[in-house]
Amino acid sequence: MAHSPLLLPQPRELTLTGGECALPASGLIALDAECAPDLLFTAERLQQALEQTSGGAWTIAGGDLADAIVRLRVDASASGPVQHAEGYRLAITADGVNLIGRDLAGVFYGCATLAQLLQTYGMRLPTLEIRDWPDFRARGVMLDI
Repeated sequence: MAHSPLLLPQPRELTLTGGECALPASGLIALDAECAPDLLFTAERLQQALEQTSGGAWTIAGGDLADAIVRLRVDASASGPVQHAEGYRLAITADGVNLIGRDLAGVFYGCATLAQLLQTYGMRLPTLEIRDWPDFRARGVMLDI
């Protein structure tokens, strides 16, 4: 896993840390307690990706649960790790996955990136850190035929 993963769109910052995160077949996805109901839609999409990849059962719960393998959080503070609207920081370590979004959209986009990594690597993910945010808030494609 020495090569950089192919992700679309390509993230602004991607740092491989040289290790591996072996996710179990079943586990816990912890949601930020302050906005757990708002994160549920995104968490369910991630749950589907994890279950499809692993064949196991993943549980979603609100709060900072110590035994959670995947953690989803929103941090819009001025001192938070993400300073751009719709941005996120995805950190995969040997201990699990931490995803912090500047807002709900940021968490959603971070989960989409994590789902791509699951499709590429399965349940043995490379340890890495990704920081990404869109160039424009309003994005689209026009096809004039």
